[in-house]
Amino acid sequence: MNLLELATKIKNITDYAPTTQSYQDDLSELINDAYYHIYSAKRWNFASKRILIDIYPDIAPDDTGPNASVLDGRRNISFSAAIPEFEENPQEWEGQMFQYEGRAYHIDQVISSSAIRLREPFRGTTTVDGTDWKIFHQYYQLPEDCVEILGLAHTDMPVAQNASGVFGSVWGKKAGLTPRTEEELNLRRDYTADYAEGYVLLPPIEVTPAEKFGTVSVQQQGGPNTSPLLNNQYWEFTWAFLQDGEIGALSEPQIINTGANEQVSYPVVTLQLETWDDRPMQARTYDAEKDVYRTPLEGLKKVLFYNSNFDKTTGERKGLPCWRQVRDADPVATRDDWQPLICADDASTFVIQYATQVYQNNPRYREIDGQHLRFRPWPRPQGSEKTYDSAAAVQGTMSALHERRFRQWELRYLLKPHRMVLKTDSPQMPYEFHRLVIYQVLFDIYMKGNSTQQAQLYERKIEKEIKQLERRYVDNIDISWQRGSFEAGRYGVQFDVNSFRKLN
Repeated sequence: MNLLELATKIKNITDYAPTTQSYQDDLSELINDAYYHIYSAKRWNFASKRILIDIYPDIAPDDTGPNASVLDGRRNISFSAAIPEFEENPQEWEGQMFQYEGRAYHIDQVISSSAIRLREPFRGTTTVDGTDWKIFHQYYQLPEDCVEILGLAHTDMPVAQNASGVFGSVWGKKAGLTPRTEEELNLRRDYTADYAEGYVLLPPIEVTPAEKFGTVSVQQQGGPNTSPLLNNQYWEFTWAFLQDGEIGALSEPQIINTGANEQVSYPVVTLQLETWDDRPMQARTYDAEKDVYRTPLEGLKKVLFYNSNFDKTTGERKGLPCWRQVRDADPVATRDDWQPLICADDASTFVIQYATQVYQNNPRYREIDGQHLRFRPWPRPQGSEKTYDSAAAVQGTMSALHERRFRQWELRYLLKPHRMVLKTDSPQMPYEFHRLVIYQVLFDIYMKGNSTQQAQLYERKIEKEIKQLERRYVDNIDISWQRGSFEAGRYGVQFDVNSFRKLN
């Protein structure tokens, strides 16, 4: 059942079906609350997700450079040539570490492919074209929908053999990594190896919540535009902070109109971002001599979202808002549709003039509060599966794909599903669970209405259904396997390489 069908069934059972939009929204909120309650009640096997994540080796100069120029007491670092890893996705490297003369500093921003800014001043010898530097990717963000790591594994672990060609590894081609703590690892933060042995869960990143919009201006502009916004349409926008590649909580929304219908022009919308005390939401322009430490709002970039569950003719919501990312999609120049539209930390305006920026089915905003989980591998892995060379840019299609070196790991995790906001959104769970969502909503409704007897009836139904579904959809540990039941030999436990059957 989708959201509309769930709501209809609840109305039929309660025999109460008002048509006001406020009631529809309240009921949708109750359905989502019940959905998350049931979804998080157990470690359901359908609630897991498996993805591949990129693990990056250190970036360091080779015989041809690039060299780094550093100045004692300053935060800006420049390189003699472009660093390919910075060109394609600079946000991936913000929040990572720059090391010079054995001391590591957090990277606050990637200013360009050949320049970065640190969060604290460099303390060391002023050097032009120095070679004693390194950039390493120490922290990895877990996906926004990740609630808990269920498994993290190498996908390309080598299998050791003895002189007779007998396999001696118990892992085969995949090796699971164990969660560790900083204290267990003796805080050896700069320990590196070809392959990691474990991972450390770190305190989450807390991204500052956004605030509000200020002045909105719409100007008519002539000239060619292959994909203009239409005139006399309503749009609803919101924005959020972007810090270290992660998105925070949303701002107060704003509804705008694109203006009068002009046959020879198209609208250009400029959105001003402000604080709650009506001042521009922007950091002070960086001054290398004066700004020894970070200033307020420095490093806080901004991203924009639009509501796709919105009537553009009347300017009214069709239900709960479905926020989708506004993209950096310019049809006249290169089309990097996969990149979000970003407002710099020292700027406070968004400009929208292309329909491709608010294209249908852009990525949805995850319902989060700005808290993002992360981990670091230990030891820090240095191997890479392959080096992907740069590709030339194609005008009107996409920008250049730059050189990348990485290794992929397999991550399996317990996920938090999207909220159901569109009428056709369905719960990400087996069909048998849909009635549980209905029972939970009815329990909440009757408890709110002081109908204790009816509430207890649905509470018993929930407990009964949960027990039945637990037998089918919850993973169980095989108790017949016991620690120490395998024989240890010179080369470890012996398995047949084709079937993994234990050999005598």
